[in-house]
Amino acid sequence: MRYIRQIGRGGFGNVDLVQDESGRQFARKTFCINQGGNFPADMVQNVQRRFIREADTQSQFSHRNIMPVVFTDLQSDPPSFYMPVATASMADDIAFDRGLGGDQINAIMDILAGLEELHGLGIYHRDLKPQNVLRLSDSEGERYVISDFGLMSLRDTQLSVLTQTGMRMGSDYYTAPEIVADLRMASARSDIYSVGCILHDLFGTNNRIPCNEIIDQGFYADIMHCCTRTDPGRRFATVSDLREALLSLGQSTVANEPQVTDLMALLSSEHPITAPVWERIVGKVRSLYPSQDGKLLLGAMSLNRINEIVANYPTLASQLGWVYAAWVKDSAFNFDNCDGIANRAEAFLALNDINCKVEILIALLIMGTSHNRWYVERKFVSHCLPGMQQDLARRMAMEIRVMRGEACSAINHLERSIGFTRSDLHPLIVDALRQVCRS
Repeated sequence: MRYIRQIGRGGFGNVDLVQDESGRQFARKTFCINQGGNFPADMVQNVQRRFIREADTQSQFSHRNIMPVVFTDLQSDPPSFYMPVATASMADDIAFDRGLGGDQINAIMDILAGLEELHGLGIYHRDLKPQNVLRLSDSEGERYVISDFGLMSLRDTQLSVLTQTGMRMGSDYYTAPEIVADLRMASARSDIYSVGCILHDLFGTNNRIPCNEIIDQGFYADIMHCCTRTDPGRRFATVSDLREALLSLGQSTVANEPQVTDLMALLSSEHPITAPVWERIVGKVRSLYPSQDGKLLLGAMSLNRINEIVANYPTLASQLGWVYAAWVKDSAFNFDNCDGIANRAEAFLALNDINCKVEILIALLIMGTSHNRWYVERKFVSHCLPGMQQDLARRMAMEIRVMRGEACSAINHLERSIGFTRSDLHPLIVDALRQVCRS
């Protein structure tokens, strides 16, 4: 590798632009103590072991919103690893155009998708900020990825020293108050605090005080506040909850029929809905869809409401699920709404109605591939692996034979988009695809 120039310099590593003999360029991150002062030898060794472990952890991810590791050289002294060269950081993009070309919420959705993957494995970033969110550009377009995992799992180091040194240069401006003194207090909620700060970077109107609640004005003010409450227990508990709040905030409440407006208001309230009222809601949806009022009612169905009807009134939930699947499959959504709508659709998979489940899975496949939304595509694949219920796989295989070219086109897109192979799916689905799709 030929050194070209330094890209960045952090507390425990340097990032250099390098080029191989064929002219391909990479970002090489090399372990280095850049803190100044005299670090005890045992601490240097300890931090270096963490650097190696973090590089190894990052290299195991295969997610479109997590920075990939191309290859590693962790046995050398000092150890290093190689990544694609980013086009820019989110910090750079915000400095150039705070509005990100009108694509702010989609950028946040990219961050949430990456965080959800980390949190699903019990990993917390601890140092999420725009400088650590990078924009990659490749043949599949542009996306933001989470990077710089240097503080992800520093459980056994001298945390007081690391907190004072490794979290300088702007980190505290995004850091949850509970982890400023002790990184071991990190949780999903501490990363959500950081997302709230990034939302403030994009939409805030007032200056903010580090490690404090964000009290602001504007369309996203309430969400920023819920992300950054001092008490972690009063923040959004999960990435899914935050995504759902962002999606719900964007729903229109203007209907042509007054009764539809009333039902939408009831759906947005916090009061439990009784069986007779659910019957009215489901009946309205079925009679009105695909009119605009029917679509508005479907859009007003929050994840909590869908979980409520699925748990308490499964027969009604199945009827609703059929219409919901049709809406998801046949509609064109804003790109940044797809992830939340997919989570809502997925909730119907808890039902025992195989027919409804198949419709939902087809809807996820079509929406994910037609919108080129990797999060939704991955969700479809996750439900169609070899561990899939046999009866459901048999029905899905039958539907693929009915869909024929449409199914083949969607699966071809999946393979190009998220880098999976159809042979990873349930064997019955694989057989159906082999029969109806040309190689």
